[in-house]
This record gives sequence, structure tokens and C-alpha cells, in this order.
Amino acid sequence: MSFSTDPVVRVSQASIFQDSQTVLSDINFELEKGELAFIVGRTGSGKSSLLKTLYADLPLRLGEIAIAGYHLPTIKTREIPLLRRKLGIIFQDFQLFDDRTVSENLFL
Repeated sequence: MSFSTDPVVRVSQASIFQDSQTVLSDINFELEKGELAFIVGRTGSGKSSLLKTLYADLPLRLGEIAIAGYHLPTIKTREIPLLRRKLGIIFQDFQLFDDRTVSENLFL
């Protein structure tokens, strides 16, 4: 039996943009399965822009990002919901559904 040794997230020479402004440049990192990462920084430092790019809400215009088998520079619109299901993003303002329990929201 063969197991993939590719990281779950691989970011290589990526630059993140908001409109025409470069927010982050030359980003390089990898995250392995089971690894936890925390993104910290001051307001306006690009944390949210990076996350939005990782879950394909902001297009990747420069560099390479591969997540859970999806290549972001060429991801198709119909594949974005499938990518997001693999990521399991929980937002800091939670945006939970009031008619569900926390567990049900997380499962969803």
C-alpha cells in the first residue's frame, strides 16, 4: 500500500493581492496532515487575505498553492465547495446557524 507524502498545504512563492495592492509577497510554507498552524499578526497584516486565498475566495494571481489535491491557480469554480469541505474553516466571528447546536454547525 502506498501513502502520499505530499503536504496537505503547499504554498510556494505566492503573493496575495487585494485589488491591485500587494498584501503579502513571496510566501512559502507547508502544512502536513495533523499539523496545526496559527496565523497571528496585527490588524491589516494580511492574515484574512491569506486565508481567503487558501479557501479560494480571493484568486491566486502569483505563485503556487496546492491544498488537499487542489491546485489553486487552475481550480474550477465547481471544485471550490469541495476544497472548502476538506479545509474545515471556522471563522473568528463564528457565523453559526442559530437553529443548530455548535456540534451541528461544526459538522455542517
